[in-house]
Amino acid sequence: MERRKQRAKQAATVQASVRIKELLETTPPALGLSSDGWTVRLMQTVLEREGNPLSLGCVHELMRNVGATFYRAENRSRRWRDAAEAHRLVKAVLRRAGWFADETSVVSSPTMSGAWSPPRGSQVVITQNGAEDRIHVLGALQPGRHFLWAVLPQAATGAVWSAWVHDNLTAPVLVDRAPIHTCAAASERLSNFELLFTPAYCSWVNPMEHVWAELQRRMRAKRYVDRLRMVSALRDSLEEIMLDKVFLQNLRDAYMEKYFGEGLRLLP
Repeated sequence: MERRKQRAKQAATVQASVRIKELLETTPPALGLSSDGWTVRLMQTVLEREGNPLSLGCVHELMRNVGATFYRAENRSRRWRDAAEAHRLVKAVLRRAGWFADETSVVSSPTMSGAWSPPRGSQVVITQNGAEDRIHVLGALQPGRHFLWAVLPQAATGAVWSAWVHDNLTAPVLVDRAPIHTCAAASERLSNFELLFTPAYCSWVNPMEHVWAELQRRMRAKRYVDRLRMVSALRDSLEEIMLDKVFLQNLRDAYMEKYFGEGLRLLP
């Protein structure tokens, strides 16, 4: 039995190695992906979608074996510049008591009550009549002051998002470069509104990511068997976060300490 498993694993590794070599001869955009180059994580995701799940370490080793080059100097320096620019934008928003905005989506399934899809994300997975039924959530955080949210009855589009931002938030607002933030409808509605965009792959600087992680943690403890109860549980969790002054204040203090050090008490 053990030998059979080892042979199956070796065969899967050989198959993955051949596929990796084929993928490296193409570019991610040719496969409909938004990335401009291959990374270990992206290669792992593509292989997993094709039914060949491997660990990051295994994918990294296979890519190296077929001649892939990692961390080119120009890419490394560009990433350092992007990270520095992202930090500068966060400090500017914190100084001016601005907003950090983001959105997420949740999906429900009666058979997966209380379960979140591993490993990426803050997404509960809900199916209805065999099809995915997403519940879209908008959120905005003014660290240490306010947390606003909206559970949408329809899909989150650029027009819906920009209208919500225009009616509820004050500039500046920091967001990532997701299509919902940069589409023509959003640009037109917020043409006189100060939006700050994080560089590519720098969405981790947005404290809303921590709010979605907290939402995920709270949703794990709830039970729901249909869409209505799912929405109710989602609203309850968001309301709990909005009223949790300790969590919001700790998040603010952590960001102030990270970006301003000892001067955090002097800021608004």
